[in-house]
Amino acid sequence: MKREHSNLINRINDFLTPNWLRDNYFITNILYRIAFGKSGKIIVNFRDNAPNINHKELRHYYQILSNNGVNSRKTDCTEKSIRKILKLIKGKTVADISCGTGYLIKRISRTNKYSTTGVDFNIGRKLLNHGKINFVKADIHDLPFRDNSFDTVISTHTLEHSTNIIQAISELRRITKRRLIIVIPKQRPYRFTPDLHLHYFPYWYSVNNIFIYKRTRPYRLIDLGGDWLYFEG
Repeated sequence: MKREHSNLINRINDFLTPNWLRDNYFITNILYRIAFGKSGKIIVNFRDNAPNINHKELRHYYQILSNNGVNSRKTDCTEKSIRKILKLIKGKTVADISCGTGYLIKRISRTNKYSTTGVDFNIGRKLLNHGKINFVKADIHDLPFRDNSFDTVISTHTLEHSTNIIQAISELRRITKRRLIIVIPKQRPYRFTPDLHLHYFPYWYSVNNIFIYKRTRPYRLIDLGGDWLYFEG
């Protein structure tokens, strides 16, 4: 399912589905078992288990869901956000942190304007053997790059999954020389959701609160409808 379609579903749920129904364990458990099979139980219990989940265990959750076809879209970015990102890039070196399938960094690479790097904790062989883009296996909380390594650093649909969001932002800023671009979903928190997010950003202040700590560059926050696009520099 494209991100544009899931955004529409999320907005319908946010404004039309009553909380008593969204947070009903019995009903949700049945619906998720029908929709996601064996993965349904993992999704239903995720929010209750989240406070005790460490980073290694979180990876395991996502791997199970990926193997079962859940959250298997080629990109979480909408076409609108991708076009905006392409316009905001500064300099000649670009890194996409937690690049997933590599869809976005491949789009950027095809412009033939930049030296590109893709980073993710789960890099498949096809990506590692990609000739045009330098793919690196690493974690957003501990990036193996020197300070100011890239003119532009991008991270999309990642921070909502971070087990240490302040550390993740600190690492992104550390390796950024000129411009940092971040996209996060604009969703309300519920007990049961199939996205397995640890953090939610329904309002402007909920986004600003995570970036205000040690912010030194000029910044701007753009509402893209179902997503927020934040950039510094």
